[in-house]
Formats: sequence, C-alpha cells, structure tokens
Amino acid sequence: MKKKFTLIAALLGISAVGYGMSFYAGQHGAPESERDLKWSTCSWGDNINFETKPLPSKPGPNDSASSRFGHFILNIDVDVNVATLGCGDGSENISTGRTIKIKRDMGLSMPTYNGGESLIKYKNCNVEVGGAFASTLWHEAKGVGIGKLHLIDTKMTVKGDMTTLIPANPIIQNSDRAGNVVVVEGGTKLIFLGGAVLDSLFKDDPSQWIFKFVITESDGKVPSISFAKRAEFDGCDVEINLSTNIKAGKYVLLEFGDRKSGIGKPNRFIVNENSYNFGDEIKIGSKVAKITLGGSPTSKDTRTPNDILLEVK
Repeated sequence: MKKKFTLIAALLGISAVGYGMSFYAGQHGAPESERDLKWSTCSWGDNINFETKPLPSKPGPNDSASSRFGHFILNIDVDVNVATLGCGDGSENISTGRTIKIKRDMGLSMPTYNGGESLIKYKNCNVEVGGAFASTLWHEAKGVGIGKLHLIDTKMTVKGDMTTLIPANPIIQNSDRAGNVVVVEGGTKLIFLGGAVLDSLFKDDPSQWIFKFVITESDGKVPSISFAKRAEFDGCDVEINLSTNIKAGKYVLLEFGDRKSGIGKPNRFIVNENSYNFGDEIKIGSKVAKITLGGSPTSKDTRTPNDILLEVK
C-alpha cells in the first residue's frame, strides 16, 4: 500500500508542511456502493493508505485534494479553489458548470492494470491551473490502462506544461495500447501557456503505448488546443470527428507557438473513423473538408506550417 502514497504525493508535488493539508475524498476501503461521491457532501480523510477520522473541514486554497485510487467517482459539484487537485488511479473526477481553480498542479494517475481507465471529465467548466497538468504511473506497475482528460464546452488554461512520464517496468505487455488520451469536444478551448514533455515510449513503441488527441466538433462548435512553448508529438495519434452541423469556414484545431514544435508524423490520422492524409478531401454531407498543416493566423509563429488547420466549404 505504500506505493499508492508515493504515487499520489509525487503526482501532486505536495508537502503538507509547505502547502497545507492533504485531503482524500471518501473513506479508505469503502464498499463499491459508497464510492460515488459529491465534493459538497462527502467526508475527507488525510491518509491515502489507511482509514482515519474524517476531517472537520473541506479542502481550501492552500490544501491538496484528490480522489482515492480504485474506482471512486468524485463529482465536483461546487466551485473549488485548491493548491493541487489529483485523480487517483482507476478513479474519476467529474464536474459540470463549475469554476475550478488550482494554484499549482493538476494530476492524473494512470491505472495500474490492463484495460483500466482514470478519467478527468469536465463539461461547461472554467478551469485554471497555475502549474502543470501531470500524468504519472507507479514505477512498479505490472499493467497499465488509459489516463484520459475529456473536456466538453470547457475552457481550461494551464500556465505550465503537459507532462506524461512512464517509468515502466520493461516486462509490461499491455493487452490494449496504454497511455494518455486528450479529448476536446464542442466549444472547448484547451490552452497551455507552457509546452509538453512526453515519454519517448509513445514514439518508440506505438504497438504498446498511445498518446492520442481526439478533437470532436459538436453542434457546429469546433474545439481547439494550443501550446505556447516547445511541444513535440511525433508518433502520436490524431482523431478528428466532424458532423454535418459544421459550418463552412476556417478553423484552428491544434496550434503550436514554438516553430520547432508540432505533430510530426502521426502514428494514426483518423477522421470520422477513416484513415486520411493531410490535404485529402473529406466529404461531410454536402460539404467538403480539408485538414492541412499550416501556419495559424492566431499563433505567435504564423509562418511555420506546424499547426493543424481545418477548412470546410
């Protein structure tokens, strides 16, 4: 059980002395029927490994907060302001219509079993992260699943980097590809004022590991992702979903402010479940779409053809 404390503490980058108290939602070892929690009404403990007396208060601006590992659901049903916020491995952090302010890092702990999923899913939210968005994996894991960030009609601004590091034991053989998936849907704006640091496993062993962007238009609204600083995604997967509701026009799907950054050569490039190359014409009902690499007019670097652009006619 010690490994879980090490994982969450490393994920959040916290110190109880320096940053306040550590809060873990729900009771340690709670039965399945008691693992669907609301922030506003659930009890909070201060130990990830043992059951302790419930804390008399809820997480505040100087405290770290996290869902526990192991199939917990933490519904953030109120506006929150905390120092760090984590999602335990195999659990879910969900929210609708809330403001979530995080002074330092937001953490996502990848599940330590094949086929599992850790999920952060926000809809119609405004999320501000003062540090990094960090995805981690326990270094002694014998299996790995998917760590997913799913944003719907949400604005999320991260002042730091996106980081995902996998200190994986080389004996791991995943039954399904494991790693990270970032889903943006509808009117979502996912903004990184920093860059990205990805584990080389995503590029070196794509049969076992996956980093994927899923960009989904919904009801005519087209989401976007941007990185201001160095961010290289060579060998990653890109999936784009377009419906007949999309309006004619030009859209920026993925933008890089650094000229040496970009998507490189994707492992897979899928549009509406079919494989395409950049520049191919794509039929969307009576419309024709084309997805290309070019210079975004909104980027600080408008000349380098490293941004993913969509044009619909």
